Amino acid sequence: MARRHRNRHDTATVRRTGRYTFEITSGTRAGLTHTQDVLHLKCSCEAGLEGIRCWHLARALMAEQGYRTIKPKKARDARSAPTPQPPTLTRPAGMAALLEAFGV
Repeated sequence: MARRHRNRHDTATVRRTGRYTFEITSGTRAGLTHTQDVLHLKCSCEAGLEGIRCWHLARALMAEQGYRTIKPKKARDARSAPTPQPPTLTRPAGMAALLEAFGV
């Protein structure tokens, strides 16, 4: 079984602070947090201030996607239930259908 390599970003904490904003702890400096704006794709870290897409922003975008896709258990169960199909009607085909349509 392959072992997953842990890096310093695995321990980062993500906290939602607004509708489109998150705070993520720094992976290299203890006690430091960076703010991300997922609407405008901005981060307050050094790379983000230079316009570079950083891992903080990627993590915030993953958290945002997670917040949008999490559904209550009942909704998931109802969605996975089979959809009832309407009853199928058998109708005559070919010449029999023509005779029935024209009342002959």
